[in-house]
Amino acid sequence: ERRFETALNRARGLEIQRMPQDGNCLFCAVASQVYGNSELHDLIRHMCVDYMERERHRFSEFVTEGFAASYCKRKKRDQVRGNVTDVRAISEMLNRSIHIYSYSTYPVYVFRGRGFRERDDDAPTTILLSYHHGNHYNSLVSRETVHEKRRLQEQAKANASLESESIAAEIKAQ
Repeated sequence: ERRFETALNRARGLEIQRMPQDGNCLFCAVASQVYGNSELHDLIRHMCVDYMERERHRFSEFVTEGFAASYCKRKKRDQVRGNVTDVRAISEMLNRSIHIYSYSTYPVYVFRGRGFRERDDDAPTTILLSYHHGNHYNSLVSRETVHEKRRLQEQAKANASLESESIAAEIKAQ
């Protein structure tokens, strides 16, 4: 795991943003990348299943269990793991490319949105995910994004500290 993380960081400048290991990880990772908030995983999950139900003629062939009666019903439940069929649906639904890295510095799966070509693979809207141990997804973010986020958080803490000191000084002066 550690070697994969280090190699990905060195070769691609990507850092793993860890998602909860609760069965919602795929949907959390996508929500984190699309909305900046992994807690919106349920929205992504329901949009994905609704899309697959509308496009059942294209997705039912990838499912061995009864599509509408079983698969879609089960997939709507919280903490039910996502899979490549769901990733494909999310890519199409959002019309965004999704790259999945798994113990390699090159994506092992590439799903392209409608009308996307290989030359579009580096588009800023591309969703980057890592896949671990055959059952867990995390979000991948650029090193620059992580550092900028940390810088802004530190700046906000410093501003809050200065503000509280200023308020304390005003109270003392009264």
